[in-house]
Amino acid sequence: MLAVVVALSMVIIVLVGSLLGMCLPFVLDRLGWDPATASAPLVTTLIDSCGIIIYLGSATALLHHLCRQLAMVTGKRTCLRAST
Repeated sequence: MLAVVVALSMVIIVLVGSLLGMCLPFVLDRLGWDPATASAPLVTTLIDSCGIIIYLGSATALLHHLCRQLAMVTGKRTCLRAST
């Protein structure tokens, strides 16, 4: 399942990064800023930030799904509560 999260995250990050890198100069031009401002450091920072959010979001969604399946199998209401 970890491989699914990593693979799915990589595909989404590449797509989002490509779209962001392509659209950012046009957005800056429309705002009246210099499109050269969308240089490598800015694009890299935005893509890395989006990548972390995408990866953690997909991992959280997968863990939530697995937790629900485990709760159905074991008959417990939730698997997130620490046992005491």
